[in-house]
Amino acid sequence: MANVDISVLGRTFWLCFTAIPVCYALSAIDRMATDHFLVFVAGVVICVGMGFVSYYAIFKHVKHSRHDPYLYIFTVFAFTVTTGSWTLWCHCFLLAAP
Repeated sequence: MANVDISVLGRTFWLCFTAIPVCYALSAIDRMATDHFLVFVAGVVICVGMGFVSYYAIFKHVKHSRHDPYLYIFTVFAFTVTTGSWTLWCHCFLLAAP
């Protein structure tokens, strides 16, 4: 972790917050509530797409990160954690309000 550039961590932090607009976009699709296979396909496409986006937006410009696959896994994990946290927050506070 000592040889990781701070700009990589900052870009990863900002990239994981793209999960919030993705959650809003997916919640606007009415078929997501009834079609579970569509939810699965959307999740797989988003997680695989996040790997490509993280490579082209962050890791392509840093030479030492090309040899560390854990940074890709960390980026996808941070994105999914943000998605889960945002969904939980919305369900607890927005939907449970009287």
